[in-house]
Amino acid sequence: MDDGDDDERGGTLFVPQGTAMVFRARPQPEVWPEGEPEWQGPDDSSGFYAWKTFNGQSSSPADYKDVTVSCGNTLTVHVVVYNVWISGGYDLVVDDTVDLTAEVAPDIGGTHQWATTSSKVTLLNESSDTVTVEGDVPSDTGDDVAIDLLYTPPGQGVAVERHHWLTVIGC
Repeated sequence: MDDGDDDERGGTLFVPQGTAMVFRARPQPEVWPEGEPEWQGPDDSSGFYAWKTFNGQSSSPADYKDVTVSCGNTLTVHVVVYNVWISGGYDLVVDDTVDLTAEVAPDIGGTHQWATTSSKVTLLNESSDTVTVEGDVPSDTGDDVAIDLLYTPPGQGVAVERHHWLTVIGC
């Protein structure tokens, strides 16, 4: 939210639910007039800094949690607060598959990248919102495998990582 070398934000910003952010307004010219800038929307502010924790999820892509700063002119950042979770099974039988789906609310688009460090499973179609996990290697009953999701919202936004644990059931 400033006009300097730092990350200048205006328009729409996508942030995961629960994210705490610091906003800064920089004066042009070098000094703020007395009592300026004025903030609207943050939890707290002091001078040219404002703090906001985005706890409430947006109900739609147009349900903005705005942060506005004013001093002669006005700059508003429209914040869409999203949540991501993984739905699907928790047990995976060797030589079988299970589908896991990235659920994003509100539906704002974005990209999905699935990964695992386990050699016991194969991930199919790992850049879509649904990944198919295939059990490859016979294992001891009860082995747990982590499936990771990196979700990146469209345009300006903060990516989020989620983990899902599968128990691999041997033959």
